[in-house]
Amino acid sequence: MKTSTGQSTRAALAASMLVVSHALFGQSATVPRIEPSAAAVAYGVSADSLSWEQALDLALWASSVPGLGGPKPAEEARTADARQAASRLAASRKAVTDAAADLARELPPSATEAEAADFVLRFMHRRFLKSYSERQTRLDLLTESGRYNCVSSAALYAVLALSIGLDVSAVASSDHAFCVVRADGMDYDVETTNPWGFDPGSKKEFHDSFGTTTGFAYVSPKDYRNRKTMGVKELFSLILSNRIVELESSRRYSEAVGLSVDRWTLLGSPAEGDGAYGELLGRLLNYGSSLAMAGKESEALAWAGAAVAAFGPNPRWTEFRGTALNNLVVGLLRRSDVGAARARLDAEGGTVPPRMKEELERAIAATELAEAIKAAERVARTDGWRAGLAALDAVNASSADPKALADARRVFRGNRIAELHNRFAALYNARSYAEAREAAAEAVAEFPDDTRLKADLETAERALVSSGAGR
Repeated sequence: MKTSTGQSTRAALAASMLVVSHALFGQSATVPRIEPSAAAVAYGVSADSLSWEQALDLALWASSVPGLGGPKPAEEARTADARQAASRLAASRKAVTDAAADLARELPPSATEAEAADFVLRFMHRRFLKSYSERQTRLDLLTESGRYNCVSSAALYAVLALSIGLDVSAVASSDHAFCVVRADGMDYDVETTNPWGFDPGSKKEFHDSFGTTTGFAYVSPKDYRNRKTMGVKELFSLILSNRIVELESSRRYSEAVGLSVDRWTLLGSPAEGDGAYGELLGRLLNYGSSLAMAGKESEALAWAGAAVAAFGPNPRWTEFRGTALNNLVVGLLRRSDVGAARARLDAEGGTVPPRMKEELERAIAATELAEAIKAAERVARTDGWRAGLAALDAVNASSADPKALADARRVFRGNRIAELHNRFAALYNARSYAEAREAAAEAVAEFPDDTRLKADLETAERALVSSGAGR
């Protein structure tokens, strides 16, 4: 459990980053909330042993806290939607509070703790639970509709059990959750989705109906590897976790971020190996990926920077930034915006894997060379291949691919030689042998090792001799 100081530091850091996120992404209704809600901070620093009223408030908060947020005018808190949501929560709270009072009156005074735990389960099913719904994880919706799943029914059971003074905790497996009650010196499993779920291993009625209702298999106390024991606070955090899954299945990635921040803060577990941290990191990355897949690589990189500043570095962020920067730079290069590509690599290159930076450096250099070759070709078309070759010679050879630059020079040189040869040929064919000899001599002076130009000079000299002009 984190200390109060640690939680306050984390909340302050995340809250400070809210300003960054809004500066980057504006005041959009879909801005992720990366600061924890006040309730998450408050419950995060509290002990795990909650009163039943605190447990009820925590479960209702986890069921209803919005994923989005940010700086808002005070009057927005008084909107019709906000009033309606507050009214629904108040109704849910009253329904459970009234039920707790009735439970206390109806519980037989002579009941043992184990009998009381069983009584709570049957009372809850009579009072609230109507139909199993695999994804209905919220306590407020349970009280309204009677629809429940393992998490929402376990949350309600925990609140009611606490209200009569029972010692209750929870167990989670890979895809299921239920309660455990410490009664009369023994631990009893309580499969809250079933009215016969108290100490289920001993009841035929439970085994006949449980799998048919829920689709899950009961995880007995002997199966230690598949059971994770947790307190009530962590049980209620599963409401947030399931809501996160639902949001992401609807591609509402920005809302999932806020709930993940709250769950991470609530559990007070910043370690990288912790489940809440892994869930938070995954949601942060998924939102960033949604930006990148929408072609918003610049926003994705800005989001990565804000998230790392708020929650710390991780190798997965390095890979994410590398992919986003690669896509951004490649897109800029395809638009021939080499300057912008270079600027982004200079700004972000230190945050990506070294191999990725090297690959992008090569891609930018190749594009710069390609652009330089195109520019030299434009010069050649207007001023001739000699001027084009001079333009190509001005390219920074240290940053260019040596082979690509040599290939380009070979082409430009060949075109310049062809240009000189054609000039000679035109004069020679016009029987202007003296001028042809002069042109050939100038060509050989420019390219003394070229055999074709030397042959042109010899041809011109022979023609002059034959014509008598060379005597």
